[in-house]
Amino acid sequence: MFGDVPLVLVDSDEKLVNAVDAMRGLPAIAVDLEADSFHHYREKVCLIQVSIPGTDYVIDTLAVSGLDPLATLLSDPDQIKVLHGCDYDVVSLKRDYGIHLHGLFDTMIGAQFLNLPRLGLADLLSSTFAVGLDKRFQRHDWARRPLLDVHLEYARGDTHWLLAMREVLQYRLARAGWVDAVAEECRLLEKREWQGRTPDPGDFLRTKGATGLDQAGNRVLRAVYEYRESQGKSMDRPVFKVIPDQVLAAVARRRPVDLDELGTLVRRSSGLMRQHGTALVNAVAVGLADDRPMPKAPARKKPRSVGGPASAPVVERLKTWRSRQVKKDNLPPAIIGSNAVLKEVARVLPRTPAELEAIPELRSWQVERYGAQLLQVVAEGLEEAKPQSKSKRRRRRRKTAPSSSE
Repeated sequence: MFGDVPLVLVDSDEKLVNAVDAMRGLPAIAVDLEADSFHHYREKVCLIQVSIPGTDYVIDTLAVSGLDPLATLLSDPDQIKVLHGCDYDVVSLKRDYGIHLHGLFDTMIGAQFLNLPRLGLADLLSSTFAVGLDKRFQRHDWARRPLLDVHLEYARGDTHWLLAMREVLQYRLARAGWVDAVAEECRLLEKREWQGRTPDPGDFLRTKGATGLDQAGNRVLRAVYEYRESQGKSMDRPVFKVIPDQVLAAVARRRPVDLDELGTLVRRSSGLMRQHGTALVNAVAVGLADDRPMPKAPARKKPRSVGGPASAPVVERLKTWRSRQVKKDNLPPAIIGSNAVLKEVARVLPRTPAELEAIPELRSWQVERYGAQLLQVVAEGLEEAKPQSKSKRRRRRRKTAPSSSE
């Protein structure tokens, strides 16, 4: 499948230095990573795959003492880093190692601007190179050791063809006139930050299915939630694999006093009942006796105000304009302007190019390509929303007034 291209497992600091030396100075490298979020309480990067012409590397991040040699390389904006759908990769490297990826080319973004029907890496490789990726290990626990040959072969597949894929996409993007737009989207992607929640005393109030609980129910919910968190940490498992949210919510509502009553909510023969049944019943009693003040639910980000009375009709006009542009440019609607972007334009109601450019949600390429059209649509919407003159309103009232003969 990979021909005679060698695969190098980097599992020591010395091998890492040697690998980085081989990567340095090349115009582009392909990068991917594997993490263990589906299997552990706190996720972490477990592998980093890098492909260069003639060699595939799999870096065992759990075997090396640090990634400083690689960090310098990945942060160099003059060397292209080719990844596919790399939002998670960008934020994970920042979270775990403080590595800021620069020089990104995301093949998924390139495929979006070409309006390709399927954007997954396996689909792109199949349609472009007639290559079939083995996806058996998508949910594999990449923190497990030893790494078997089948794991390494799977991992290299995510980067082995990326450099060639970039060449194909870049050629097609140049012909379609989208190279600069894709470059801007990739630069913005480099700025993504980890959005994982920091612990908050009111986190338990976000438990799915637990809205509408009374005070006693919320106290029980806090107790069973805290129990689940402690178990997740000690077992090193994601909390949803310890006890699902719906069980916590059901326990908080019913507040069972013994295992028999808990058995009406949880299957009696289940592993959950065997492992956690007694502890959940005890947590109910602990929660009911808990007199700590009840915290507020963590604040959610408030949406911006919709704007004045003209904003709603302007949004509709913008959506109509976008539908026409989709056919003209053969792009997905979200690329031309997502609903959030159109709503922000309608909220601001820009009258001048400077006001349009000041909208943070708009890309420079969108302003350059669509700015005049956006301003025209806004102007037409504002004109439509203007109040009618008094004389026109009087004429309309006279026309609709009932006659004396009626």
